[in-house]
Amino acid sequence: MILPAVLPGGIAENNAYSYGVLDGDVLHISGMVAFAPDGSYVGLGDIQAQATQVFENLTAAVGAARKRYFTGPVPPTSTVVVAPMAREEFLVEISAIARLQG
Repeated sequence: MILPAVLPGGIAENNAYSYGVLDGDVLHISGMVAFAPDGSYVGLGDIQAQATQVFENLTAAVGAARKRYFTGPVPPTSTVVVAPMAREEFLVEISAIARLQG
């Protein structure tokens, strides 16, 4: 179970989920949204600001993300869903699966 201190722990704990779960060398990461460490919303109405915060939150759970974060020769997969989110303040949510190498 991965619950980084820089992500709002109460939100995950209150909703009975982990930000990430390590299974051997595979890390499953829950959908990340634009929560600040204190649980407030980041970038209301600004998808760029929210995407930046989401990647910062992914960094807290797994390390680097996208061009700014991923440094390998193969870019990661990506899923974009445009639909009503769990909370109207969120414009983007990203989940990931990563195989970790020692």
